[in-house]
Amino acid sequence: MAQFGLPVINPSVKDGEGLAYDLNAWAQAIHSGHSGGSRPSYITGGMTWVKNSSNPWQIYIFDGTDDALTGTLDITTNTYTPVGGGGGGTGVPGYVTDLSYSYTYGLGNMPTTNLLKITGGITAVDNTAEANEVEGPGVFVKDMRASTVAGSTGGSVNSCLFSHTVTRNGLQNSYEWNGLFILDMLSSGPGEHCASYSQANAYGTSATWGAVNQVDDMRYDQSDNGLLWGLEVDCFVSGSGKTNSAGIVVVAGDSKKVFTGTASATTSVVDRGVALVGNEGVCKFKTGFWATNYINEGLQLYDYSGVATSNITLQGSHTRAAITSRFNTAPYGLDFTESNTFTTAAIGLAGTHTIKFGANTLGASGTDLMWNGVPVGGGGGSGSSIVTPGSIAQFGSYLSDPNHALLTIPANKRLVFNKEATSNDARGIQIIKNLSAATGGGGYTSHSLSMELSTGASYAGREHVQDIIVTHNAPDVGGANPVVATSYSMTKNSTAGVYGTVTSLYDNTNVADQNNIMQGVNITLWSGGTDGFLARNGLVINSGKNVAGATTYTGRGIFLSNGAGAGYSRGIEVGAPVVDSAFLFSGSIHSAATETAIIRSTGTAHKGINFRNSSHSSGLAMDIAANDAYAVNGTAVLKRQAGDWCKVIGSTSTYRNYFGGDFNLNNVNTSFVLATTADLQSHVMALYRILFTYINDARFHGQIGGNPNSTANASFQTPPT
Repeated sequence: MAQFGLPVINPSVKDGEGLAYDLNAWAQAIHSGHSGGSRPSYITGGMTWVKNSSNPWQIYIFDGTDDALTGTLDITTNTYTPVGGGGGGTGVPGYVTDLSYSYTYGLGNMPTTNLLKITGGITAVDNTAEANEVEGPGVFVKDMRASTVAGSTGGSVNSCLFSHTVTRNGLQNSYEWNGLFILDMLSSGPGEHCASYSQANAYGTSATWGAVNQVDDMRYDQSDNGLLWGLEVDCFVSGSGKTNSAGIVVVAGDSKKVFTGTASATTSVVDRGVALVGNEGVCKFKTGFWATNYINEGLQLYDYSGVATSNITLQGSHTRAAITSRFNTAPYGLDFTESNTFTTAAIGLAGTHTIKFGANTLGASGTDLMWNGVPVGGGGGSGSSIVTPGSIAQFGSYLSDPNHALLTIPANKRLVFNKEATSNDARGIQIIKNLSAATGGGGYTSHSLSMELSTGASYAGREHVQDIIVTHNAPDVGGANPVVATSYSMTKNSTAGVYGTVTSLYDNTNVADQNNIMQGVNITLWSGGTDGFLARNGLVINSGKNVAGATTYTGRGIFLSNGAGAGYSRGIEVGAPVVDSAFLFSGSIHSAATETAIIRSTGTAHKGINFRNSSHSSGLAMDIAANDAYAVNGTAVLKRQAGDWCKVIGSTSTYRNYFGGDFNLNNVNTSFVLATTADLQSHVMALYRILFTYINDARFHGQIGGNPNSTANASFQTPPT
């Protein structure tokens, strides 16, 4: 490895020994390719030299001005890589250290002999095409019929037309398509046009493919980088598209009929329209068939002949499910509503198979329908209930809405659920509607259970939309086992409004003063004797708070409200004999309340309390306790005193006596010992004040005339202070 420029030899000067030295040094330079760390100083245009300062070696050719890199040589692997093929060396564009390239294919080695190599491409122009011309401007024909040998080495691939494109290992920005066929179809005639067509005619028994597209992952690094698709079919349409467009169309036909005009003796059958074949144990499909962004159906199968065995057949072992549904939204997971009548069943299961709903299973055991292994009816076998809505249970849709499936009961039939238990028992019928994962629904009203009843204009039967009848025969165990005919429970976990029970009655007759009954809720309590413990109540409303909450109040125990143009003739009416009280308040006002009243009026009315039309046998319209007082605007003005006398109390500005105190002779000192004139005067003044108070109270109660607050009408002057 050397660089040496052969100098100009002058025979008259250069002797034999010097000539030998120059020739030997020049030979080393030639034999080493003029190798060195930099360009030789004696280089001339067209000369090739090798830069060997690092591995891989870089091979240059000098164009008279610059060095052009032609390729690299890896002296460790003895691999030569031309420029554009990648190669090695950090100074080479597209350098990749973990990939080598060879012309080796999965089906064998392709022939590399070049009969004709054209570097500039071929342009074929045919301007003389006739209407009935069958040949194109370029035709390649390979006729092997004259060959007398069985072919070359087994596994080799011989081709009539071979095209090969190699990109470099570095950044490749262009789209390299090894084969490109473009057809600009401008004709609107009846002819059919095809951008690419391949046809293989099998006359022998050898395996034959019409077309094979193969893509290989040659990185072997198990990475998931970049697309790797065996075949991509693009079908571009505009607007709403074409009803007869399709990405892939597989047509099965009778080859004899096509080529000879005579059909085969029996119906021709292609074994599989589309076959996905995974290399067992080595390579499999993660998803066998994947359809996305479709409008009507992801998969539609139609048998025109009407003799197909099945549309879809599933075979093999699956670790999860034969069919897995992962919908964001869909009206149905599986829809048979548009199907014609099935001769046997819409869905057929083996006797050991079940249908799974979450953690629950529905299946069959003989003639029994089983839910989680428990007979629930359907076949009438042992242990099952009997469904008898006619000879065949009929299922229909409500108002043609498939989301409202119901059981239709024929006329004069009824549906009976009879559940029996011999020990502790759970629910007879449980309806669960889980909306925890649902979204939206603003303003929409839905129901977990909906019952509707409609009668005709000529039907006069007494119809109950719901009847709940409970017969309680269990013994009393200290009040711990009461039977509840109807129980409603609701848990409020948000700020949205909730109602425990809502009952709405609509009178659409618009006739005033009707005698027909219209009652929102009618509660009848059939009692079996006297109630000494207040245990029998027509309506009980309890107010409570949850464990974690602070002190809370229910706004109103009973609230009567009315809409515009409507009102109540009576807010609350007690029309039955009352043993104790028509209204009894036996509790106490909460200590934190700001208004402490048993009955409080905040509206407008002619009278606050009206007893004018009442007839009380005792003559008492109102009875209050001895310690209670009558107040106006929160100020007590009348209170009962000893001797059944009512005292006027309050401020001096509100019709009362001037000195306050009780009208009670006991207030006069019991001792009348007159020690001095002053003592006599004080006793007289005390008596005068008591008489003045008595006269004013008598006038206030209307027993005598005069205004107690007017000195002009007073019987005598105001006593001094």
